[in-house]
Formats: sequence, C-alpha cells, structure tokens
Amino acid sequence: MKLSIRSLNLIFSIAFIVLISAYIYSYFNITALRSATKSVQHTNIVFLELESIYSDVKNAESGVRGYVITGDSIHIHQNHILAESVKKQLYTLDSLVSDNAEQKIFVDTLRKVIAERFFLFNQLALLSNSGARQNEVLQMMKKGHSSTDLIHSLIETMKKNEEELLVARNDRAESLSRATPTTIIISGVLGFIILGLAYLFIMKDLRERGALVKELEKKNRLLEYAQQVTQMGTFEYEIVNNKIYWSDEMYNIFDVSKGVAPEMGFIDSLILEDPEFLKERRKRIIKPNSAYSHEFTIRTLNGVEKILLTNGYVFADEHDKVTLVNGAVIDITALKRAEINALEKQELMRLEKEKAEMASQFKTRFLSNMSHEIRTPINAILGFTEILNKQKLSTEQKELLNNISVSGELLLKLIGNILDIGKIEEGKVVIENKSFYLKESIRSVLNPFKFSASEKGINFNLLIDENIPDCLKGDSARVSQVLVNLVGNALKFTSNGNVTVLLSLTDTKEDVCHVEFSVTDTGIGIQKDKQNKIFESFTQANDTISTRYGGAGLGLTIVREIVHLMKGTIHVTSPVYYDDASKGYGSRFYFTIPFKLGENNPEYGTKNISLKPFAKPVHVLVAEDNELNRILAQYTLDSLGCTYETVEDGLLAVEKASEVKFDIILMDMQMPECDGIEATRKLREQKNNVPIVGITANVFQEDIDMCLDAGMNAHLGKPYKKEDLYVIIEKLVFNTVLKGESNKYYYTNFSFIEKISNYDPLICEEMLKSFQYQNNELIKEIKDAVNKQNIAGVSLLLHQYKSCVRILDIKKQIALITDIEYKIKEKNSIESIVNELLVLEKVSVLIALEITMKLAESKA
Repeated sequence: MKLSIRSLNLIFSIAFIVLISAYIYSYFNITALRSATKSVQHTNIVFLELESIYSDVKNAESGVRGYVITGDSIHIHQNHILAESVKKQLYTLDSLVSDNAEQKIFVDTLRKVIAERFFLFNQLALLSNSGARQNEVLQMMKKGHSSTDLIHSLIETMKKNEEELLVARNDRAESLSRATPTTIIISGVLGFIILGLAYLFIMKDLRERGALVKELEKKNRLLEYAQQVTQMGTFEYEIVNNKIYWSDEMYNIFDVSKGVAPEMGFIDSLILEDPEFLKERRKRIIKPNSAYSHEFTIRTLNGVEKILLTNGYVFADEHDKVTLVNGAVIDITALKRAEINALEKQELMRLEKEKAEMASQFKTRFLSNMSHEIRTPINAILGFTEILNKQKLSTEQKELLNNISVSGELLLKLIGNILDIGKIEEGKVVIENKSFYLKESIRSVLNPFKFSASEKGINFNLLIDENIPDCLKGDSARVSQVLVNLVGNALKFTSNGNVTVLLSLTDTKEDVCHVEFSVTDTGIGIQKDKQNKIFESFTQANDTISTRYGGAGLGLTIVREIVHLMKGTIHVTSPVYYDDASKGYGSRFYFTIPFKLGENNPEYGTKNISLKPFAKPVHVLVAEDNELNRILAQYTLDSLGCTYETVEDGLLAVEKASEVKFDIILMDMQMPECDGIEATRKLREQKNNVPIVGITANVFQEDIDMCLDAGMNAHLGKPYKKEDLYVIIEKLVFNTVLKGESNKYYYTNFSFIEKISNYDPLICEEMLKSFQYQNNELIKEIKDAVNKQNIAGVSLLLHQYKSCVRILDIKKQIALITDIEYKIKEKNSIESIVNELLVLEKVSVLIALEITMKLAESKA
C-alpha cells in the first residue's frame, strides 16, 4: 500500500488530536479535582462562619440577659462590637455562597432575622432601663428566644445544604481522581499506537517507493530501448529561453555525438527545405494549445538523407503566447520506402484486379452476346414453328415440326442454364419475394410431366400436404425452375416404375412456414462417391450418362445455387429402394424453403390472357437487324391486327420515328450503326415520348436496367409470345392492365399504400393521385432549382422527394437521390449531378405511367 503525503498528514493529525484530547481531558480532570478540594475548604469556611455568627448572636443574647438581671451595663457594652462582627461575617458568608442561589436566599433571610434579633436586644435593654414590668420583660425575652431559635434553624439548614454539596463534590473529586490516570494512560497508548502504525506505514511506503523507483528506472531503460528500436526520440523546447532538451535517441536520429548541445539553428541547418518556407510552415502549424504533426527531410553531417515525422503539442500562457513545445521525432525512412513498395505492389494488384474484372466482364458480355446471337435464330425458328403449327399439316409434318420445337426448347434450356451459371457467378441472380399460390403454381407447372411420364410408361405422382397455406411469399418462378429441373432429371433417368413429388409442411413459426420439397424416382440411382460431386458444374454421375441420356451437367449446379439463394439446402439420398438381389436403385432429392405468409393477391402469367381486338388501330415501328426476327415480328403483329413498319438499325429508327407517328416502338438492343440504347436516348432528347419496348435476348438484370435507364418503358426477352406483346401494347398504348396478366410494376410497389388504406380502392386511389401530383410537381421544382443554380434548393427538394418515393418503395429513385445528396454534401457543383438528375426525371415519367396503369387497374 503506497501512502500519499495527504494520507500521512491525516494519520499524524489523528494521532496529534488523540494526544491533545488526552492532555486536555487530563487537564480538566485535574482542574476539577482541585476545584473539588477547594469546595471542601470552602464548605469548612462556611461552617466556621455560620458557627461564628451563631456564637456571636448567642453571646449578645447572654449579655442582654445579664444586663436585665443585674442591671450592670458591663454585660451589654460588647453588643455593638458583636453586631458589627456579625455584619462582616454575613457579608463574607454572602460572598461564599454567591454561586448557590438557594444558600444566598438563606443568607438574605438570616441577615433580616439577625437584624431583627439585635433590634430586640436593644428593645429589651430599653425596657429594662425604663423600669418596665417584669411581665413585659419576660414577654420580650420570650420573643427574642424564638428569634434566636429561627436563626439557629436557618444556620443548621445552611450547614445541611453545605454538607450535601460537600458530599457531591467529594464524590465528583473521587470519581475524577480514579478516572484521570486511566484516561491519561489509554489516550497516551492510543496516540502512540497510531503513531506506531503511521511509522509502519511510512516504512512500508518507503520500501514501496524504493521498489517504484527501481521499476521506474527499469521502465526508463525500456523506454530508451523502445526509442532505439522504433527510432523515436522525445524533446522539450522552451521557446522563451530557446533551449531544447531531448532524449538520447535524438542524438542517433540526427547523427550527432552526445557532447553536442542541441540547438534549433543546428537542426534547421540539416532540414532540406528553404529557410523562409520552413519558417512560414512553423507559423502555420505551431498554434497555441494545439497538437501538430508534419514530415520533413534532413541530411545529416554524414550525408545520409532521412525522412522524419514529428508529433507534439504546443503550450501557451493566458495571453496565447507560445511558451513550450513537447513532442517526439520518429525516423520513418524505412517505413516510407516500404510504403512506396507497397503502393507499387498495390498498383500491380489493382492492374491485376482490373484485368480479372475485365475478363469477368468479357465473360459476362460474351455470354450476353452469345445469348443474343443464339437466341435470335432460335427465336425465329420457334416463332415460325408456332405459326406453321397453326396451319393445316399432315401427321408426319406435325411430328417433324414438333421435333423442331422440342429441339429448340432444349437448346434454349441449355443456353438458359449457361446464362444462369454466369449470373450466379456474377452475383446477379435476384430472388423475388412476392405473393403466389404455391399449390396451384406447382400443380400447373408439373402437370405436363404426367404426359411425359405416361409416354415412358411411368407413373407420375404429385402429393401436396393440405396443411400448407394457399398463399405464400417467395419466388414462384425459381421454385418452379428447381422442381422442373429435378423432375426432368428423374424422368430422364427412370425407365420404369414411378416418380413421386411430395410437398410437406415441416415447421411453422409465427408468419414463416417451412415447406419440404422432395422428388423420388425408381431410376438408376447415384453412386455414393458421386453424390457430393453431382452438384458441381459440368459434372454427371458417370462418364456414360452424357452419351446415353444427354445433358451438360449444369442443372443440379443451378438447382443447388438457387436453393441456397432462397435460404434452403438441398440433399440427395440414393439408393432409395432395393430389389430381390439387394441391389439398390432410385434417388431422392429434397430441400426445404422458408416462406412468409402471402397477402392473397398473387401475380399470374400471361398464358391465360384472352386476345381481343385492340380498342383502336395500333401502328408499330419494329427496329430489328435480323431479317428472320423482322419477319416473325410481322407475323405476330399481323395476328394481333397491328400495322407496322420495319427498319434495320437504330439511326433509321430515330429518323423514322421523327417522321411518322407511331403508337409503340419495338427496339432491338443490339443493332449495327446505332444500337437500341443509343437510339432511345436520341429519341428522348428530341422529346419524343412514344412508348419504347426493349427487345433483347439478354437476360441479365443490368441489361434490363440499361434499357429502362435509357428511357425505354419496358423490356421483352426473346423469344417472346404474341400474348406477351399483346399485354405490353395494352399497358403502354392503352394504359390497361389485363386480368390474369403479370401484374408486375418494375419501379413501384403498391403494397404499403394498399395496407395503410386497408385495401379500400377509393382511399388508395386518392393517395395514388396525390403521390402522382407530388411526383410531377417536385420534379418540375427540382428542374427549376437546377436552372437557377440553387443547389441548396435542390438538396431540400430532393429530401422531400425521397420521403415521397419511399412510400412506393421506388428503389431506383431512392438510390439516385442518395447518390446525388452525397455529391452535394461533398460540395460538388450542380454540373456534376446533371446526369443523375436527368435519369431521375426519366424514371419519374415511368413512375407516373405505372401509377396511371395502377389507377386504371383499380377502376377495371
């Protein structure tokens, strides 16, 4: 335990107080004892005075009686002297009992009674001189005797009181005499014990301080060693005295001997900077009561260049005059060299990363281009096949046509799988979370497999647990994709027996239910050592599979990744069954997906759309470089009752759209001279607001975004069906959302407004109209603020607009506004955000269109 000076002072103060208290207590005890002794003497004096008074009274009484009896005056000549003596004795007695109120009363009474007694003495003498009758004299003497008895009684009472006081004072004196030695001894011992403990603590503290000194010396040695290792020295610079004090390592840093006294002039002579520049920099960084840090380069007397870093703190007086600078100097030469090497390596890594990203982008673009190039002819093949299939054909021709269609679909599936792998590797697969009817969707998707199974003589069973809720939230298309892939594999590898699909509800917690999907077959099964590898790309159970059954080995890879993206895991069990010879066969693939409960308003596809004539003639511009696809588009538009014109590239599309009024433009993304993206931008710059649909085989999300960001109103993937085109025309030309069509809004999400309006169509309509007005007005105000170069106004309006678009969960606008706000916060000019504001304006137009379609849908 280490004692501070304050603790030591406290201990000594306590010891001093205890000893002083003992002394004071002893002093008062001795004083009280002496007082008690004096009280005894005082009581004795009082007794003597009382006895003397009573004696003088008795003597005076005897003299008067002798005079009365004998008539001799010699008996009373002493009375006067006795009276004066009694007066003096009463005065003395009064002073003796002045501190006792009761005794003082008795003294006053005694004085009166004695005065009266001497008065009676005189009266008796006068009666005797006047020859009074003996009866009168006797009566007077009797009265005087009573007065003497009263005096005696008063004196005895006073003596008794004094005796009681004397007893109490003796008891007090005796008690004090007994307690005083004990108190003095205890107090003294206690004081010395405290002093002894203080001494022990002091000795212990001195030992600890000695150990602390040794530890401090050790730490100083370690500090010096640390400074040597880190090449860091410390200093203190007194500006007033122009004196520098520094640690030993500073000598090593500046390469000077320890005999050299440090001076600022010497240090400045080593710094490789212009003196005036150095002076100005010091003025800039050395500010009162503040920290500083800066680098500088020196050349030592040995010619060695070093890069040094100094950090410190500047102290100033109450007038902000700098008085002292404390700090440290670090030799960072090696660190700087390492930093340069690291930057060089970082630059190499950046270049390598850019190469890798370029390769990845090239791969993605290659897949995209290949998708477009391959899907384009397939689109034409399948389109013409569909057209031919509606004509009168022989049975053999229909069979051949069917084979063409099946081969085309298989080729499309292979391309789709390759593109899916590319999207998964790029992290561009987005899992949707929308309401759909799971059981109905699965039955619809898997129902065609019954016919495929029956053609092979296989039983196909679909079993669905009725406890599964009807409406769930998830990605219906991806769930269907997984099941179609697994069921297709099961049918492919099963030559007899059955294929069973089972959906079971495994768990329900709050609003989340877990559904297990399993596909079991009686096919060839999968070897144990291959079960972990079949989910890898381009891998099959054995080398003969591809030859015998076909396939590229991509399906299960995609299945696994999609299941993982839906927060599930997929497993395989094989064999499932055993024959009489104990040979195993059959496989079971199963996975579990968590779904949230849906809102009973799921979306549907376009397959159930009823094609009716349009409300008015529709004139269409088709921009397509592939001749077969142009012919297919013509057939499709003819079947829908549309008129059309075709062009081969984007520049021609811009010219034609500028000359002729079209109701809608079908714009291929990839065309020579000018692609669909650039053509769309040119049209929008010309304020041409005709609806434009991007037609492309590219299925990557960035391609779809690219279409929409360029100003297109929708995207349609190749190959497309006439039902898909019909729905697009109804939406964009007639603002009609058809019952049974895909109710997909690319930008807007109306679920929040529908919820807060309690699905009341009137309230919902009112809120949508209000939002549409705000959407249009705020965009106008933002454009005005930009034209006026009012960046503060732009920032305020963007904040209002962001609150507005959040209601409809318009992620595109939210992201754009966030990006623009960040640039404004970083003090960028309005010119730097013009492009983002243009995109914001374009998207607002498309949002207004979607709101219009939603309003039309609610009225339908």
